[in-house]
Amino acid sequence: MAVNYKQLFMNYCDSEGIKYNDDDEETVSLSYRCDNLEDLRIVVFFHKDRNDVQFWSTFASAKDEKRSAGLLACNSLNQEYRWVRFYLDKDWDLICEADALLDPSSGGEECLSIVRRMVNIIDEAYPKFMKTLWAN
Repeated sequence: MAVNYKQLFMNYCDSEGIKYNDDDEETVSLSYRCDNLEDLRIVVFFHKDRNDVQFWSTFASAKDEKRSAGLLACNSLNQEYRWVRFYLDKDWDLICEADALLDPSSGGEECLSIVRRMVNIIDEAYPKFMKTLWAN
């Protein structure tokens, strides 16, 4: 019988008093108000019948003439933070992403730990990204 990691995560959040949105069959999202970002949304994607999970957030853009600076900022952030990956997508939005393999006995706790780590990293990285983006 396959473990429902999405349900494990939601149950753990409920037990910890953490608010979340049950977006659809495979995703849950959480919103945070941070020191450097007013509204940060982390999406957790659960693969059906698998124990691998993806986490991502879109929190800034590098439009038009700022694309080169955006790529440099991503490279710099990727050198500094090892638990997540930063990249610019096809729309030049800055994405922060992580993934994990979960254990059935601690899947909910592991997911929330990764979400919290991402929130802290993104909040710390955001001013660095903006500084690189707008330095010139």
